[in-house]
Amino acid sequence: MVERFQLRIATEDDFPEIYAKLWEAFENPFQGVLRLFFPIVNNDRAESLKACIAGQLDEWRQNQPNLVWVKVVDTHEGGEKLVAAAKWFFYPENPHTGPHVGQVVADWYPEGIGREFATLAARQFERPRETMATRAHAFLHIAFADAEYRGRGLGRLLMDWGTRIADERGLEAWLDASEFGAPLYEKYGFRPITVNRVKPVPQRELSDEEAKEWKFYEETLLPIDEIVMWRPPKGVFVEGETVVPWEKTEA
Repeated sequence: MVERFQLRIATEDDFPEIYAKLWEAFENPFQGVLRLFFPIVNNDRAESLKACIAGQLDEWRQNQPNLVWVKVVDTHEGGEKLVAAAKWFFYPENPHTGPHVGQVVADWYPEGIGREFATLAARQFERPRETMATRAHAFLHIAFADAEYRGRGLGRLLMDWGTRIADERGLEAWLDASEFGAPLYEKYGFRPITVNRVKPVPQRELSDEEAKEWKFYEETLLPIDEIVMWRPPKGVFVEGETVVPWEKTEA
């Protein structure tokens, strides 16, 4: 008997549906990290989603073959309804090298306070992995399920696939978890390393109007409290033997 929920490798043609569904999933319940990286500009949701899809397609093309989107489809009644998806990176070497590390600029926001706020927030968000994930590794960047399908094992399908690939390649793995996702990831051998509480502080004196706008972004996007999680190769951790990310190793 064929299982109702099937995992597929996503293609370019899936991106519009994936990101429309992703936005809906992260809005139910709302998670500010969504708007940190995918803002609605000029109060125009349709155009902002279109820009998001275009930017993510560019990233996907530039990072082949290290970036893979997988999707779960519901085959009930002969259809293939997209109900969950995940974005995995598989880095064959340390990706956090060069002068660009720690210097991301949130140019997906228009110039102004929004960009200043998002730039500092994005740098804080990325910093733990930039400083610790310095070996070849897998990285679960995004995972979501349609709200109507949660609790039906779709997350396990996404994790089974990603951790299997990581294990086949002998890679450790990283992810940033919400409080909702952390219990699932722990079942796959991910260990909480730290809680990354993103809280940007202005780097210059703001005018009253700018301070009001800064406050708007704080209230709109925060809290962003992510649990940075790490999984040793094959999910096996042996106290005193497994080399943890913060320990220096010889090149």
